[in-house]
Amino acid sequence: MDGKSLLKAMLLHAQGLEYYDGTRAECDYAKAVEFFTMAAEQGYAPAQCSLGICYFNGWGVPRDYAKAVEWYTKAAEQGETEVLHRLGVCYFNGRGVPRDYAKAAEWFAKAARLGDAAAQLDLGDCYRYGWGVPQDCAQ
Repeated sequence: MDGKSLLKAMLLHAQGLEYYDGTRAECDYAKAVEFFTMAAEQGYAPAQCSLGICYFNGWGVPRDYAKAVEWYTKAAEQGETEVLHRLGVCYFNGRGVPRDYAKAAEWFAKAARLGDAAAQLDLGDCYRYGWGVPQDCAQ
């Protein structure tokens, strides 16, 4: 993405956030989704993450776990770290993808290595109970 496209996507995402959290406009998730979508379709990873969150929770769009995973994955492929734990949760619970404890543990591990405390806890539980990894209480 060139500098001009990046700036445009960042501004679109920022406008979406204003509707998402109600900072400069009345909270309106549907309007936020419009802006997030425009930025996400340009390849802006933070907007892809925000859009995934909206689909996961059904904020401004009908709840659609598969679409959430699709947007989370696009963001993760670009290095957006916030989505790593979220993807693990989707795989762990079978939300939008078939339940797969091994894939969940992989995503938790990626996020845990970056210091995500929730991912560290979930990865610890995977090792404690042998979910997707060999059971290892010391780990």
